[in-house]
Amino acid sequence: MRLRIAVSFLLLALTLAGAVHAAGYVWGPGDVPEITDENFGLYEARRPVGMTMDETDDSTGYDARYYNVEIKFPTTSPYNITGKVDMHFTVDAGPLNYLNLNFQNNMVVDSVKVNGVSTVSQFLGSDGLRVTLPAPLPTGANAVASIWYHGVPLPPSPPLYSGLDWDNHLGTVIIYSLSEAEAARTWWPCKDVPFDKADSVRMVWTVPSNFVATGNGLLRSVTTPQAGWKAYEWVETYPISTYLVVINATNYKFFRNWYVNAALDSLPLDYYVYPEDSADAVIDFAFLPTVVAYFASIYGEYPFMNEKYGHSAFPWGGGMEHQTNTSIGASLINPSGTYHWLYVHELAHMWWGDMVTCETWADIWLNEGFATYSDAQWHGFSSGQTSFNNRMNSFKSTYLSSLSSPSQGVFPIYNPTYMWGGTVYQKGAWILHMIRYVMGDTVFYNNFWPQYRQRFAFDCVTTAELQQTIEDVTGDDWDWFFNQWVYLAGHPKYQWAYQTQVQGANTVVNVYIKQNQTLSAIWPVFNMPVELKIVQPTGTQTVVAHDSLGIQYFSFTVPGTVSSVQFDPNNWILKEISTVAWVPPIWSLDLSPTGAPIQIPASGGSFAFDVTMHNQSSTAQTVNAWIMQQQPNGTWQGPMLGPLTLTIFAGANITRSRNQNVPSTAAPGTYLYEGRLGTYPNFIIAADNFTYTKLTTGDGAAVADWANWGESFDAWLAEPEAVPVDYVLAPAHPNPFNPVTALGFRLPATGYVSVRVYDTAGREIRTLVEGWREAGSHEVTFDASGLPSGIYFARLSAGGKTQVQKLILLK
Repeated sequence: MRLRIAVSFLLLALTLAGAVHAAGYVWGPGDVPEITDENFGLYEARRPVGMTMDETDDSTGYDARYYNVEIKFPTTSPYNITGKVDMHFTVDAGPLNYLNLNFQNNMVVDSVKVNGVSTVSQFLGSDGLRVTLPAPLPTGANAVASIWYHGVPLPPSPPLYSGLDWDNHLGTVIIYSLSEAEAARTWWPCKDVPFDKADSVRMVWTVPSNFVATGNGLLRSVTTPQAGWKAYEWVETYPISTYLVVINATNYKFFRNWYVNAALDSLPLDYYVYPEDSADAVIDFAFLPTVVAYFASIYGEYPFMNEKYGHSAFPWGGGMEHQTNTSIGASLINPSGTYHWLYVHELAHMWWGDMVTCETWADIWLNEGFATYSDAQWHGFSSGQTSFNNRMNSFKSTYLSSLSSPSQGVFPIYNPTYMWGGTVYQKGAWILHMIRYVMGDTVFYNNFWPQYRQRFAFDCVTTAELQQTIEDVTGDDWDWFFNQWVYLAGHPKYQWAYQTQVQGANTVVNVYIKQNQTLSAIWPVFNMPVELKIVQPTGTQTVVAHDSLGIQYFSFTVPGTVSSVQFDPNNWILKEISTVAWVPPIWSLDLSPTGAPIQIPASGGSFAFDVTMHNQSSTAQTVNAWIMQQQPNGTWQGPMLGPLTLTIFAGANITRSRNQNVPSTAAPGTYLYEGRLGTYPNFIIAADNFTYTKLTTGDGAAVADWANWGESFDAWLAEPEAVPVDYVLAPAHPNPFNPVTALGFRLPATGYVSVRVYDTAGREIRTLVEGWREAGSHEVTFDASGLPSGIYFARLSAGGKTQVQKLILLK
């Protein structure tokens, strides 16, 4: 029930997005706190690397709608609990003959009924329980399965690291649970998967009468079922996943604070702490109403306003985001606020983890990365931009350290090898930060968050659904981002340099960027827009370098002089970076189609293009060359040519004419045809492309394959040649020829060059080159199609010198 209270407590005045918050403390027995789980570096993993989680596809044939969970918890060893669970369910794939649940097989099932009719059950494997239905149930049928059981739950030791356990503080027993990821099944039978949220849950925790037991939602009643025992009835009326259901019980001291919004709707903040920590807790938790207000201002109102938020102390060294009742390690409570970041993280989970829950454990970063980024955002709001930057840098350090950790390592954030470390938490925060960067603050806060919440509130979400939401909000395709940051691993390791050249009243800023990470099947070259801040005496301006290759050069012209250049000055990109000396460009690549625009009929066809590669260095270079194409559906195909390993001598500028077949079976649409130089297949240092279109109409001779053919690359596989020392017109090859031959020429210096072809009568037949060319080796082709057989002469004129070569055309 939502309360509207008269604010008679000590007021904490805060105006934030229209919210006002009242704070007051009340000591005494009462409501139960809500739990949140997070360990970070406070506690090592809750599960080992490689632990297998349940399948994500739901093949059970039913939807769990409501749980009534009643358990009596002893306080002496061997901790044999007795319980009853009623699960209301709806059949969604009938006829249903069996009810498959999760329950650890060390427990004892005493009896089972379905709709009041006794039936039988059996364990399947270590944690499966199959209930035989008295009669098949059709699709749409509603039913209730009741299970009475007892036993000693498995302790939270490897491989689970979670479950139900007993400990003590100052000699008093504490009973507590932590069921993430799949340990609810160790202490109560249920459909223990994150994606099947029950619409509501009733919990009756029976504990010794000197104990207070906390749970999710609101405390409905406290009764005395028998002498020496009390039953605490908690009801969670919002949808909830099984791993978020909680029991905490000991001799708690209770106090309450309040969050009150602008409409004067109030939310109790209920805290259950050990008596010995009560004074410190009042001080340590006092800031939380302000945090609720802040998150409400950016994410929308607190999701469980009709219930509560709070903390229950427990003996674990971290926290757990149990819905509306976060479990907080008692040892962390202190008046200095050392672990405020943890409290903030767990509170953020009420939005991202509890209200919106990862649909599968492969998507766990949608819980943890989002809550981790919320921690950084709170730092920025409460302490300023520098605090935000420091927090993000600390996240980066944690992530980088995790890459060399024996228990973690390098893996994609989606479907992670290790769920509780630097990749899921800290890299997850950075991925959200980079989404904000690409999207822009206005869209991120005003459009994305409201849409994300509206679509998935009190439901589950997958990574693919997150991407779809982003694409719908922005109108852009985000495959490029998710493919590298989410479905692959690692981060860019940039080396960069810049140089400036004064040109009249302007300055040209040349920028060199190299990605120096060791590439692998899961660690790619990253495609990111990189901000560069150009600092001038009169001010600054920011330009963007769209870096996507292993080595890439950018050039920007600005008026006036330039003092310095800063790389990613606002720290938007997860990266390692180092500054190096200026590295002159080595390669350029040009891919030029003949007869653009190119349109291929439905029957298939071919197109011609020239590929020109220039080794701009002063030494011979060896490089891989290949051609890929992006199909109309966005997938890459190829290589269409290569990969070739070519050795090209210093200064060489060589052109080859090629042809590409396009078969009749090729899908219609627009293709991106891209030449690449680098180390095949992922390290690209130069690239160029053009488009062509495959039509849905048009007849002709059918083309059957994707053959690529034309002038040979054999000459480039030869030993490196010396740097030219004179003007040379090299022998044509082939010669005699029909109808195409290649002519090479070498220039010791940049200058004006002409290469013309004449017949025996001295008539000019063709101009092959006319214009300025750089020093080095060049090559051009002569296509004599349409000319009669005979003798022709090629003449090179450059540097005041002329050379002539005889050509023989034989048809």
